[in-house]
Amino acid sequence: MTLESLFEAHVAAGFDPAAFQDLSLKEYGLAMRGARARIRAEQEARAWLAWHVEALRRCPSLPSFRSFLGGRSGPEAAQPATEMQAMFDTVATAWARSPAARG
Repeated sequence: MTLESLFEAHVAAGFDPAAFQDLSLKEYGLAMRGARARIRAEQEARAWLAWHVEALRRCPSLPSFRSFLGGRSGPEAAQPATEMQAMFDTVATAWARSPAARG
């Protein structure tokens, strides 16, 4: 791949063109994998929507909105404080690394 084709893919993925020159190859690869995952998730969401629109069109009567959403009756269980603290610690450790170590 040429530098021009990498830049073109970076912009096509929706990233800021000005940010391209500051990325290491590792950061570029991670950003592009993230963009691919985002595009895949968006496509799956569109497919889910299309399937349900057609399925509901074929129903003789619509189900209640609450049952269609899965019948959840209350708020989801709160995440334990220990799990939340572990996630915060992991992010804080990752952010504390020096830029030279990202490379």
